[in-house]
Amino acid sequence: MGKLGACFQVFRAIFAIVNFIFLLIACVIFAVGVYLIVESQNYSFITGSDFASGAALLIVCGIVTAFIAALGFVGACLKWRPLLVAYAIILLLIVILQIIAGIIGFFFNDNAEDESGDRYRSGWEDAITEYRASEDDEEYNEDANDAVDFLQNALDCCGIDGPEDWGEFNPNYVSNEGLPSSCDCDDDDDEDVCGLPTFNFTNINMTEMYNSSQTVWTRGCYNRTVDLVVAFAIVYGGIGFAFGIFEIIGIIVALVLCCCISSNKKQEYV
Repeated sequence: MGKLGACFQVFRAIFAIVNFIFLLIACVIFAVGVYLIVESQNYSFITGSDFASGAALLIVCGIVTAFIAALGFVGACLKWRPLLVAYAIILLLIVILQIIAGIIGFFFNDNAEDESGDRYRSGWEDAITEYRASEDDEEYNEDANDAVDFLQNALDCCGIDGPEDWGEFNPNYVSNEGLPSSCDCDDDDDEDVCGLPTFNFTNINMTEMYNSSQTVWTRGCYNRTVDLVVAFAIVYGGIGFAFGIFEIIGIIVALVLCCCISSNKKQEYV
C-alpha cells in the first residue's frame, strides 16, 4: 500500500472515532430532550414553554447530529468525496449558526433574563392564586397545583419570596388550610431556611395572623426557579461547546479525507 493509502486509512479511523462520538452525543442530547419534555409538564404552568422549547430544540439537534454522523460514516466507507464535502459543509454551517446564536445570546442575555424573570414571577403568582385544597373544588386547577407542589418539593422552598406570599395571593387557602404540605421541611434542616413563620394577611377585608405549627421552608421559590433555568442553560451551553469542538475536528478530518481521495487517482484503499 502506498503512502496515500496509509493517509486515508489513518484519517478514516480518526473520522470513525469522531463520528462515533457524534452518535453518542446525539443519543444523549435526544434522551435529555425527551426527559425534559416529560419533566417540564410538571411545572410548565409556572415556567411557560421555556423548558419545553429548549427540550424540543435538543431533540431536533439530536436527530440532526445522528444524521450527520450517518452521512460521515457512509461517505468514509464508500470513499465518496461528494458526501464528505457535504458533511463538512453542513458542519461548517452549524458552527456558523452556533457562533451567531452565541453573539445574539451575549448581547440580549440581560433583556431575556429580565423578561423570563417577570414571566416566572407572574406564573408563580397565578399558580398560588389558583391553588386549591381539594379536587372537588369547582375552581380546582390541576396544572397549578401540580406545578406548585412539584417545584416547592423539588426546590425546598415556599411561596415566591417566602411563605407570606401565600397570605397575599391566596388568603382564603391560608385561613382554612394553612400552608401546603409541599412547604414542609424537617426540624433538622438548616434553621436559616427552615422554621416557623408568622405573618399577617388580609382575608375578606379582615386582618388575620398565621402562626405555623409545622416547620416550613422560609425561603422563596422565585430565585431558585431562576437558578434552575440558569443551570439548564449552562448544561445547554456545555453540550453546545463540546459539540462545537468535535464539529471543528470533524470538518478538518473530512477535508483531509477528501484530499486523500482526490490525490489517489487509482482509488485503491483497503
